[in-house]
Amino acid sequence: MSRHRGSRTGRLLAAGLAALFLLAGLVLGVASPASAHSEVVRSDPPPGGTVPVGRADITLWYGERINLSSSSFVLRTPEGLRVTGEIAGVEGDEVVRLTVPPLDRGTYVLEWHTLSMVDGHSTSGVLVFGVGMFPASVDASTGSRPDLTLLTWFDLGATLLALGALSVGGSVLARAGDPGERMRARVRSSARLAVLATVYAGVLTPLLKTWQWGMPLGIWLDQTLSTLAATSWGWLWSLREVALVVAAVAVWRWGSRGADRPQARRAALVALSSAVVLRAFAGHSGTLPGVTVPAALLGAAHVIAAGVWAGGLVILAARVLPRRREPTVEAVPMAPVWRAYSARAAAASTVLLATGLYQTGRYVPGMSELVDTRYGLAVSGKVVLVLLALGLAGLNTLAVNPGVAATVRERVGGRLDRVARGRGFARRVRVEAWVLVVSVLLAGILTSLPTARERAEATRPTIPHVVNVDGLFVTFEAIPAGASTRLETKIRPVTMPQPAPLAGVDVILTGPSGTSTIPLTQVESGTFSGRTAGLTPGRWSAEVHVRRSGVLDAVTLSAWTVTSPTVADVTPLRVATSGLALFLVAVLLLGVRRFRRRSGDAQDGRDADSDDRTLEEIAS
Repeated sequence: MSRHRGSRTGRLLAAGLAALFLLAGLVLGVASPASAHSEVVRSDPPPGGTVPVGRADITLWYGERINLSSSSFVLRTPEGLRVTGEIAGVEGDEVVRLTVPPLDRGTYVLEWHTLSMVDGHSTSGVLVFGVGMFPASVDASTGSRPDLTLLTWFDLGATLLALGALSVGGSVLARAGDPGERMRARVRSSARLAVLATVYAGVLTPLLKTWQWGMPLGIWLDQTLSTLAATSWGWLWSLREVALVVAAVAVWRWGSRGADRPQARRAALVALSSAVVLRAFAGHSGTLPGVTVPAALLGAAHVIAAGVWAGGLVILAARVLPRRREPTVEAVPMAPVWRAYSARAAAASTVLLATGLYQTGRYVPGMSELVDTRYGLAVSGKVVLVLLALGLAGLNTLAVNPGVAATVRERVGGRLDRVARGRGFARRVRVEAWVLVVSVLLAGILTSLPTARERAEATRPTIPHVVNVDGLFVTFEAIPAGASTRLETKIRPVTMPQPAPLAGVDVILTGPSGTSTIPLTQVESGTFSGRTAGLTPGRWSAEVHVRRSGVLDAVTLSAWTVTSPTVADVTPLRVATSGLALFLVAVLLLGVRRFRRRSGDAQDGRDADSDDRTLEEIAS
């Protein structure tokens, strides 16, 4: 009866997860590719620029569609005096225009806080400019949101602990036999707390992303619901929360009422892994050009591998190793437990390194960005910590695997005999765990920061086409904006008086995909804007027709080459890191093949008979 009930529960869970991924696929199918976090690509006036006295408009161009209702813009003087104004823009657009009273001479600071409609990241920044003078040096601090970074750490840490507890709570701790039941109970309780923490963090995340100081409760909740319902990030995050709830229910059933239910543990592991995959699609992978599914899946594999290695080690160190002030009295043979964990940790660390190298090549344009950007410095620090943890893990492997210790002894002699005998094992395990905890903190920073690639894209200057024709100074730009291209034209009279007023601007685009005419809309005096589909790679030309009442159009012609974003994204660093990643995958596959060839069960039995050290002995 229980087997029938378990199989029925498994079928229901499989059907539910299939429906979850189908809905996620629909969300991903309709979501357009992103470009960068909601960072300001350019502005008018530019940072540190100067405009004439009486200027009454400010324009910001973002690298990604923003949620205007959940964003704020405050213009003030250096002394803190606020300047009232109105925000003009279209919800889900990349352009925001602020209309303010005519500005007097002085320095002004525009503080902005935006929420992306694509990946849900919130960003803040300032724009300092001068009116009638060069801007004075002012404090441009924006008051960063440490609460979001702390919540990211909390969420990521709880996810890794839950993955670690679920990964070691099965066959790894089963090696301890009946005397290890108390340990397994402690690990199950840790898994429950960790999964509940991830559910809690998932609820708080959209609330904090849309929260601003002084916001009324009703508006705050409306903006949160709008973000969850009207953005691709919101849909993916909601699906992730559903998967986490499924994982929480399964974890609660695992070991409830003293009965160990392996199917519930496996179901929780599948649901939690699904939540990790959904978060990967809602994160940095959406900002990459071209096909983003492999990047998201490999990013999810990176987190899952970190959970198996780092999360599993922290769980074992906290729940299995004896405390210094409270030595255990349980006579539990621990060598088989650590031996079983070390095999999984070796595979997980290899996957972690391979996927980490791949992500470095995708998100860091070159070697200089590894030391010149905060994202690159965090990546470099994380690599150093992971390599240090791998060294400690190698020493710990000698203490629990006599076969490996014998092989090492044949090559390096007896220099590591004290390590192989277990001296300092518990101390090294704790140090390795703390090193991995610090690396997880750096990983939390990485998920909160725009990638180095996004920074480079956001700060890459566009080349405007400038021409003087019929007494008009015409500037034309074609700016890539995700799945579309934004067309901007500025017209300034050079000679006065003009023969006729402006009546409109049309742009005729000709390229590999054909010819199309795009009428531009006047957004402010002398500035016209429009949008077209993303331009295919190849040679393009644009005829800008400036229409004037009663006279011939003023026509300018410009040409440029559009490169494939996928081809442009292949950098030497990406080629090198991808090659190293493939090499590590090959090493892992060869290791797995060699491991399978060995008679694992018989070897484990002989090792268990000859190496039956207890928890007190191996941790002494």
